[in-house]
Amino acid sequence: EAYEGVAREYGIPGVVCGFEPVDILETILMLVRQIEKNVSRGDWDARIYAHNLVVVRSYAKRPGVMRCLLQLADEDEVFSGMLRENYRNQLMWLVDLMPKLFPRVRFRKHQALMVVYSLAGIGEGLIREYFINGSKTLRAADLSVEQFAELLTTMFYRALFLQHPDE
Repeated sequence: EAYEGVAREYGIPGVVCGFEPVDILETILMLVRQIEKNVSRGDWDARIYAHNLVVVRSYAKRPGVMRCLLQLADEDEVFSGMLRENYRNQLMWLVDLMPKLFPRVRFRKHQALMVVYSLAGIGEGLIREYFINGSKTLRAADLSVEQFAELLTTMFYRALFLQHPDE
């Protein structure tokens, strides 16, 4: 609470974080809540973009830290479990909304989860290749952070809703 003014003044989410893996994951959840604070509930494009922008900024600004977190998840079973659970929880908001968004499809929960994981996985792979692995082919596009977040948002939105965000 002491740092809310800084986050408000600079227009970026911010929280104080400990150094334990659990602290880091709880901090991520608090940041997600701050990200969605000013996005209209029905504006899916803006909501998806807000999340993607935070992720892309993290990878762009600190690819080494992101690589270390992924490496830690590979080597530490407890941290890996917490990271996977946090990732799954982030995706569950959309899984839970799938029946409302697409009532005629009659998604079962496990089917909606598979769709959401598939869509999110495409973006995750692209982010890793671009920022962590530094793919020369992908980096030739020379995208800004905002352009990269928009690319991910548009791909996710189109795949989910089968239309362009502007339509």
